[in-house]
Amino acid sequence: MSPSFFTLRAWFQSMEYKSIRII
Repeated sequence: MSPSFFTLRAWFQSMEYKSIRII
């Protein structure tokens, strides 16, 4: 697993979490 993939995964989850909070 490459670090870039892990970072992208964390970033995507962060954006999803923010979207859920907004909704």
